[in-house]
Amino acid sequence: LINSIIDLNITKDDFIKLVNANKDKTYNEFVEIIKKFKTKDGQPFTKQIIADRLRSYKLSGSFKKDIEGILYSKEFNLVLSCNGRLD
Repeated sequence: LINSIIDLNITKDDFIKLVNANKDKTYNEFVEIIKKFKTKDGQPFTKQIIADRLRSYKLSGSFKKDIEGILYSKEFNLVLSCNGRLD
């Protein structure tokens, strides 16, 4: 039994407020937060929609960098460049 329906659609202003309130998060953490919401058209937020909106609203680069992923990537490239193969 559903007692009430919660409107999870968010507007442009709501999206901008969510971004500004979560600048201490990484992009992937923000994606997890916003997945429970829908666009004003009722569509689910995908990584592509989020990226497009961030660019459109001039909010690209709003989130912390994912340091672990960068370090892993550099380590992976170093292993490949030294050995020429994965060990």
